[in-house]
Amino acid sequence: MTKKSTREEAIELAFASAQQRLRAMDPIEVGKRAGVEWHKGQGDKGAYLEITFLNQGYRVLLPDAEVKTETGADPSLVRKVLILHYLIQAQGKELARRWVDFRSLPGGLVYYPVFRGRVIARLVRMFGERPEALIPAAAPLGGRKIAMADWAVEIPAFPRVPVVFALWEASEEFAPEGTIMYDDALPSYLKTEDAIIVCEEILGALKEHVQKV
Repeated sequence: MTKKSTREEAIELAFASAQQRLRAMDPIEVGKRAGVEWHKGQGDKGAYLEITFLNQGYRVLLPDAEVKTETGADPSLVRKVLILHYLIQAQGKELARRWVDFRSLPGGLVYYPVFRGRVIARLVRMFGERPEALIPAAAPLGGRKIAMADWAVEIPAFPRVPVVFALWEASEEFAPEGTIMYDDALPSYLKTEDAIIVCEEILGALKEHVQKV
C-alpha cells in the first residue's frame, strides 16, 4: 500500500474539517450568501447545493456534505475542498467590481513570492509567446475578454469569485509579463491560501484548452 504524502494527508484533513463545518450550517443561508441554488429534496434525502466552479456544475449532497459532479462522478479532492471552503466562507457581500492584485489580499505581501512562482510565472510560461491564445483558451471556463493589459480575461471561478488573468506582450526592452487580479470583495468568499489554489486550478484547465487552440 502506497504511503500518502504529507500534502495528501493535509488535504484529506481539510476536507473532513470542511464537511463537519458545513453540516452545522443552515444550507438555505449558505446558498444565499454564496449565490448558489439550494434544492430541498424529499424528506431527509436528495437535498443538495448546486454550484458552478470554472463553468462546470457540481452538487454538494446534504447532510453528508459530499461533493459530486453533475454526472455523479468524484472530482479531485482539491476541488472538493475548494468548493466547501467557498460555501463556508461566503458572506454574501456584493462584488465591488474594483480589481486588486494579490498583494492587497490579507497576508498577500507575505505569500506573494510563492504566488508569483506558482501562478504568475507559470501563466507567462504558458502564454508569453502567444498571449492572444489566452482568450480562446479561457472561453470554455466562461472567460470573457476585458480591457486590461495587452490581453486579459475575466474568469468566473465561483459565482462570486471572478478572477482576471492578464498579459503584456514582449517588447524590445521587456520580457512578457503577467498578473492576476481579484475583485476587492474576495476576502469575503475565500481565504488567501485558497485564492492561490483556485488560480492553480484555472491554470491547469487553461493548459488543457490551450493545446486545442
